[in-house]
Amino acid sequence: MKTIKKITAIIFMLVIASCSAQEQIDVLVVGGGASGTAAGIQAARMGVHTIVLEETPWLGGMLTSAGVSCVDGNNRLRSGIFGEFTDSLVARYGSDEALKSGWVSNINFDPHVGQEILTNMAQACGELLDVRRETVVTEVKGEAGDWHVSYRDSRGRKHGIRADVIIDATDGETYVKFTIQETGEIGILKVVRDKDEYYKISIDGKDENECFEMLPYAG
Repeated sequence: MKTIKKITAIIFMLVIASCSAQEQIDVLVVGGGASGTAAGIQAARMGVHTIVLEETPWLGGMLTSAGVSCVDGNNRLRSGIFGEFTDSLVARYGSDEALKSGWVSNINFDPHVGQEILTNMAQACGELLDVRRETVVTEVKGEAGDWHVSYRDSRGRKHGIRADVIIDATDGETYVKFTIQETGEIGILKVVRDKDEYYKISIDGKDENECFEMLPYAG
């Protein structure tokens, strides 16, 4: 009986420890859309341990899971990760002309094909890139020069990550860590876009005035 109790206590302690432990990584990307996936791939290629957290089962965002599987611009500016993505589309469909199946766009594809290509590109990064789908970020804190992020997985289990750099690729809230030169203190600048397309700024939790309207973003 005592042995059973000891084993149960050990298992309980291990579970608690696993839930409370934080992973230490170099770069955390929140959002696995087109820009977030590209950022994660490039970071990993530069040799840093990177994690991408994505709420849905798909990578690619608007280009894949949202069904907007067409690219209106950059048809003649194929370079970098976008160029690799387009080259993979050409290889998949057989020719460049085969991508011109839409009325306006010169690059059109099936959503699941785009998702497969981005997944393959991410997997090619090996252990340096860890893509975690169906995850929801619940808290982001800046503390002692690091980012502390809490998230839930698809089973509702809580996890923690400590990252040197965080990239917000959700087009929702943006967190920027800054240092006050006079004091050396770490501050958090938070930019939130509301339903009326206004951007509101808060510094260390204190609301500031509305500052930008219809601010364009790069995705």
